[in-house]
Amino acid sequence: MSSFLLLAVFGSIASFQHDEWAVVNNTNAAPGPVSNANSTIVNKNVESGAACFALCKNTSGCSIFTWSPNSHNCYFRGDHLWTTGWPNEGYFSGCIKAGPHAIARCAFDPSTAACPADLPPTQNTNHGRQTVTPPSQSSEENSLPVKITIGSHKGETSGNFRMLGFNFDFWPSTKPAWGTCGVLTSVLEDKRLRALTGRIPGALLRIGGSPADFMLYDVFEDACSAVNLNKTQSAGHGYFCPIWDQVQGQCLTQQRWRDINAFALASQWHIAFDLNACWGRPNASAAMDMSMIFGLFNLTAHMAAQNQSAVFAFQFGNELYGNVEGARYGADLVTMAAELSRVYKSVAPHATVPGLIGPDNGMDDMSGADLMAILDAGAAVMTAASYHDYWNACCSSEPAAIVLANASNATALNVSCLDDRVSMAEAKYLPVTRSASVPLWISEGALHASSGVAGLTNTYTSSLFYAHALGELARRGIGLFSRQTLLGGNYEIIDRITGLPNPDYWVAVLWHDLIGASYYDVTASVADEVTWGQSVRVHVHNAQQTSSGHTRIVLMVNFAMTQSFSPSFQSVSALTGNDSKSIRRQSSAHGNGQAQSGNLYQLTGHVGELDIFLNGEKLALGANGELPAIKPVSVNISSIVLPPCSISFLAL
Repeated sequence: MSSFLLLAVFGSIASFQHDEWAVVNNTNAAPGPVSNANSTIVNKNVESGAACFALCKNTSGCSIFTWSPNSHNCYFRGDHLWTTGWPNEGYFSGCIKAGPHAIARCAFDPSTAACPADLPPTQNTNHGRQTVTPPSQSSEENSLPVKITIGSHKGETSGNFRMLGFNFDFWPSTKPAWGTCGVLTSVLEDKRLRALTGRIPGALLRIGGSPADFMLYDVFEDACSAVNLNKTQSAGHGYFCPIWDQVQGQCLTQQRWRDINAFALASQWHIAFDLNACWGRPNASAAMDMSMIFGLFNLTAHMAAQNQSAVFAFQFGNELYGNVEGARYGADLVTMAAELSRVYKSVAPHATVPGLIGPDNGMDDMSGADLMAILDAGAAVMTAASYHDYWNACCSSEPAAIVLANASNATALNVSCLDDRVSMAEAKYLPVTRSASVPLWISEGALHASSGVAGLTNTYTSSLFYAHALGELARRGIGLFSRQTLLGGNYEIIDRITGLPNPDYWVAVLWHDLIGASYYDVTASVADEVTWGQSVRVHVHNAQQTSSGHTRIVLMVNFAMTQSFSPSFQSVSALTGNDSKSIRRQSSAHGNGQAQSGNLYQLTGHVGELDIFLNGEKLALGANGELPAIKPVSVNISSIVLPPCSISFLAL
């Protein structure tokens, strides 16, 4: 923007004389798109950060500035929002900390702040927008019919977890969008965090991620010495295994391992810990140095003997691909299984021996043959075979308003693409895992990879994906979906700055409360299939709790941005016994006009926003952090409406 426009927009007379400023080094308050936004003023050829500060203080309306050591540009943020990002080395920024024009969260630095920081939410942040009003109600007369046919029992998800898992990564504060939210540095004693995780007992907590193969364990003298930590880099040190040098070596101390387990036990979660599969391994077919792994096994067994371990399983490596050959990988699993059995029999004979999971490779780069080579050697000792997947290609990069303007039948996401990704995994891996009698799990996944996308993967848009993904993966026989992440990145289910739940958290709560492990065949036929066939997805499970007399939960996700639907229900003759009578009673009543009721839990929200509503009421913590009650409304099943962009759990 020109100097003339700078004067026109901001003025040239200082008017903020009674404000108190905060200035910080190595902080970039105009990262990425912000520096190019129309609301940002760019002053070129400013010689220093001090000169930029002086220029801002003497410019009316300037409340946030950033000076770049690379371009010598001095940025004035016209949106008056304090957010920081990378790069930040040598950057100099400031904002009004106190006074009439104080900036919310002025000088807040996520790279050093506690995680979660538990700061009050603001109306507009880089983590999405908030609203106070639910979407408008849809009338039945404007809705299109969708016929739902419920079939016979098809299978079971992972009985231990009923699909629910959450990831907690090892990333250090140098990772953009993570701050101190890695599992080594987060505040695990945070009361609100523990209350939120404790609300979903029984989930899997996968610890690790990309830095797992750079992690050392302080289980013997000098295990985490500077010499050893430096050895975890390939450049100049020949560290063979990781696919890229993402982080410097890190150290898991014995105390932090105890803290992580205490956190999981308090939440009633079960840990799957991602082991370093590379330490001391000279090539893809060679054995590795397992002294640290065996040391961690020994420590964990001693903790288990004292009821201080939450470890359900150990995962072996992260996205190793061809860096470890399949036969070698399987042989290593067998070696670890023998050591686990030995040490637990010796130290904790009454405790359950942890299982082993792998290989944790990305779906696009692991073939069925690759997985088969591992299972051929290691299936006998594997609790589950695991892979990673992200649905990047299924997300629209356009704002919702543009999508609405461009297509009257637009959906919030590319639903066919979502389904196709699951079909690919089903075709690639399930024949292999079923032949080996090993369950197939997604141990890492979200709507978008690369730390997520602010405004997409942490907003209600992702909730539509998440609800459908849980149901679709279960229906295809994939027994667990470990959601990336609990904290950290822009796909976290708990906001690292406010400590408050993002919308996907509430999807997990309802799934946990309502959905059982058994799933059923179901079809959905939408009127005007050509136009709206990609809009509605339906899944049916047994009810987790049957005390209310309901035996089925029908999950219906409407991805359409403008169109509502009216479902009708019927069963097929394949159902037998009590199950058949239950569904038929609902079906026949619906057919002859008698009022049959069900319990409806309907989630709605605005695409790209942070708020989520249950039956029209905002889901939010109370004044003292108490979680809201999750209550249904009783409905006549013949008059249910699925509003645009809605997630409906119906208990029948």
